[in-house]
Amino acid sequence: MGLALFAGSQCAGQSADRGGRPNVIFILADDLGWGDLGCYGHPQIKTPNLDRLAREGTLFTQFYVCGSVCSPSRCAFFTGQYPSRHRIHGHYATPEQNAARGMSQFLPPDVPNVAALLKRAGYTTAHVGKWHLGSNSGGPEPGKYGFDFVGTSETGGPNGPANDPHFRAKSTEIFVNETLKFIETNKDQPFYVQLWTLVPHATLNPTEEQLEPYVNLRAGGPSFPHHSAAEIFNASVTDLDMQIGRLLKGLESLGLSDQTLILFSADNGPEDIHIRNAGHSGVGSAWWPPQSTHQPDGEW
Repeated sequence: MGLALFAGSQCAGQSADRGGRPNVIFILADDLGWGDLGCYGHPQIKTPNLDRLAREGTLFTQFYVCGSVCSPSRCAFFTGQYPSRHRIHGHYATPEQNAARGMSQFLPPDVPNVAALLKRAGYTTAHVGKWHLGSNSGGPEPGKYGFDFVGTSETGGPNGPANDPHFRAKSTEIFVNETLKFIETNKDQPFYVQLWTLVPHATLNPTEEQLEPYVNLRAGGPSFPHHSAAEIFNASVTDLDMQIGRLLKGLESLGLSDQTLILFSADNGPEDIHIRNAGHSGVGSAWWPPQSTHQPDGEW
C-alpha cells in the first residue's frame, strides 16, 4: 500500500563532538493515508508544518510498506527485516487470536533493530507512543529493545484511561511534550527518538477546540449537532500537524535544527469507513493526488 513518507534534513552544522552523527527523529503516524497531507495534494486538510518539512527536505511519491496493518509494518520499519521472518502476519491481538493465525506472540527482543544498533554507535535512544509489537500479548516492554527512555506507550490500552474519552485526541501533545523533555536532557549528545503516534487511527474523538477549524464541514451546517466524518478526520490530522510543529519549534529553540534528521511516514495507509471503529471517520485517502468530490465539469 502506498503512503506518505518524506524526510526533512538540515544537518550541515553538526558540532565536532558528535563525530558527524546527526540526531534522528522518526515520526510514524498511525493509519494516515498517502493523500492526507497538503504536500500530497489534499484539498482540505491543513498541514503547514509537515508541508514545510516536505519543502525543505525530500518528498517521496513511490513507497510501499511490508504490511497492511500495524504490527508487520512496524516490525519492518524497526528491524529492516520482512515481518514474515518473525511470523508477524497481522496485528498482534490476544495470545489465542495470534496462535489461531499462526503468528508469534511478540517480536523477539534480540532481533537486530535500529534502536539497539544506534545505541551501540553512541546514540541515546527513546521510544514514545504506540508500540504494538507484542507487549500486549506477553512480550517485553519497549525498553527491552535498546531504548534508554520509554515514554507513554500503550499503558491503559490503545485508547488510554477509560475515564478520559479524549486521550487519543490529546495523545500527540503528550508524546511531543515527553519527546521535547528527552531531547532537552540529551541535547549535548547524538540521540534517536522514535515518536509513534496514535492518530489518526480510529476511534477518533477530537476535542471541540480541535474540531473548530473544520466546523464548516459539519453535517447539515455549523449548528447541526452531528459531526461529519471529514470534520472528525481532518481535525485529527491537523492537530497531529500542529503538535509536530511544536516539536520543530522546540528543536529550533534548542539550536538543534541543523543537527537533526527528521523522518516522517505512516504505517500502512487509511482505515476503511466500513470498519466498525472507523465508521464515523474513515475518510483517509489512499489516492494520490486525492480525488476531489466534484470535478470542474460538474460531473461527480
